[in-house]
Formats: sequence, structure tokens, C-alpha cells
Amino acid sequence: MFKILSVTLKPRVLNVCNHQKNCIRTFLSQAYYCKEIWEGRLNSPILQKVNLDVLYHELDQRFQKTRRISAVDVDIFANAVKDDLFIDELMDLIHKLRLSPDTGNTLNSTPHAVIRALLDHNRIEELLRTVDDRLNYGLFLDDYTANILLDTFWKGKNFVAGSIIASQMMLQEDFTHPLTKREWPQAPKPEEPEEEVKVRVKYLRNPYNDEHFDLREPQKIVGKTLAMATKNSQNPLHLSLRIIGLALLQALEEQKKRLLTAERLAEIERIKKSLMEREQKLWFFENEENIELTIEEETASLPSQKSEKVNVEENYVPPEVITRKTN
Repeated sequence: MFKILSVTLKPRVLNVCNHQKNCIRTFLSQAYYCKEIWEGRLNSPILQKVNLDVLYHELDQRFQKTRRISAVDVDIFANAVKDDLFIDELMDLIHKLRLSPDTGNTLNSTPHAVIRALLDHNRIEELLRTVDDRLNYGLFLDDYTANILLDTFWKGKNFVAGSIIASQMMLQEDFTHPLTKREWPQAPKPEEPEEEVKVRVKYLRNPYNDEHFDLREPQKIVGKTLAMATKNSQNPLHLSLRIIGLALLQALEEQKKRLLTAERLAEIERIKKSLMEREQKLWFFENEENIELTIEEETASLPSQKSEKVNVEENYVPPEVITRKTN
């Protein structure tokens, strides 16, 4: 959420050089919210014809009968909400869409409209609850909505709510764009249809904690958020924040236990070696015969050149000697 502006100061009379000054803007401008464009959506002919009361009852009855609800109808309802009267109905439809098989077709504009409606009507507690309950509501933050929420809570000094929003970005593992600044997205290539393969898996009943989505303690959530947000930075401030985050996550305690265990094992090996040396010195005379026998066995197992020479002499065949006859 930091926007760096480069400002060139005018040189004074006695100063020939140009000075560069980096100004850090820690708040978003009102133009970033695009409120006029957002309010202009209500001028759409489709939204002007929508009767929210009638549309809600139709969608509710359809869901009660078929257990299905259209993602497009829910998106129209969410974008047509103007005041606080239909916020409860909107949240009910979002929850029913999550239970419907059509939840995979949810439009990107639907979570944006829901978050905007809750924020504009100051339903902060309900906003934080639904954003954190992704299983039942399916509201996933993008860079734009996350920046708006963080800026609003920062200006309002609601740091607890801001930490909850930041933790959602940590769970999505997306800190690549501090301020939504991307190139124009390219149109995706059409994907070839692939055969759907279904694999039956057993239900996991044993307790399991992945230290990510299963985090429930606020300190650990904030700690992992700080650690992940400052992971690839060498700034001294960011390094300090990363240490604080690891401490809140209690990751340092695990490393400390592993270090103590390794030191204890090394100390045990050193003590064992020292005791063996002392034992040999104390019981040398009592075990002198055994030591000599061991030395003799080792020397006997070594090949000797003398025995080989004896074997050669035993197998030696002398040449025949022919004596001369004397006259």
C-alpha cells in the first residue's frame, strides 16, 4: 500500500545540482476508490428494473425446491443493493449460492459487490466474519478490495480489523503487489477439454494441523502474516518485523529445541568417548593379558615374509649332479 513518488526540487541560486527526494505515501487517494464509477453501475437498465424484494423471494423459493441457485441472479442482486435494508437477504443468498452446485460459476464482481455493500453500510463485524468464513460464504479478497479495506481500517485506526484482512492475504500467499499495479491482462488461450478423472479418497479423521489454514490463534496468524510479508526483503525494519513474526508464530521455539537436542547428543558422545578412555587407563593392569592376546591375534593375522620363504625352501628340488669318472 505504499506509493513512491519522485519529486524534483528546484535548484537554488547558489546550488547548481538537482536534488532528488523520495516521498512515501502511506494512504490511498480518494480517486483509488472509484466511488463515482461504482455508483454509476446503478444507471444500468438491468439494475434499474430489479425489484430486490421480488427477486429474493423467487431465488429463495427456487432454492427450497431444487437446492440450486443461479450465480448470475445472485450477482445481479448483489450489485443492485442500494441501502442497508437488504444486507441480510444478500448474505443469505451468498450462503445459499455456496451450498449450490453453481458456486463454481460465481462471478468476480459478486464478492466485490458484497464487500462494497458491507463496507459502505458500516457492517464491519459482519464483513470480517464472512471474509474469514470462506467455506460458508466464499468471499476471497483480490488486491483491489484488500487495498481498500486496509486503507479504510488504517485511516480509522482499526488495526485489529486490518490485521485480519492482512492475514487473509497471507493465507492466499499473495504479497506480490503491495499496490495493485499490474499490466493489462492478456486474454487466456482456449483450453482443450480434458477428461475428468475422479479419484476416491478416504476421509481424513486424524487430527492434522498444516500451520497455515488451520491456524486459529490470533498471535500465530499475525506472526505468520508478518513473516511472509517480509520474507524476501533485506530492509533492517523488515528483518526486525520478520523476527517478531517468527516469535509470535513460535517457530523460534522449535528451532531452539532442535538446537538443544543436537547439542545434547554431541555432549553424550563426547562423554562416552571420555569414559571409555578413562576405563582403559584405570583397568589397564587387570586387562593386560587380554590386551596382549588381542595384540598377538592382530599380529598373527598379518602375512609374514619368513613363513613364505620357508615354504619355498621345503618345496625346492635340487638339480641332478653328474659326477665325472676318473681314469
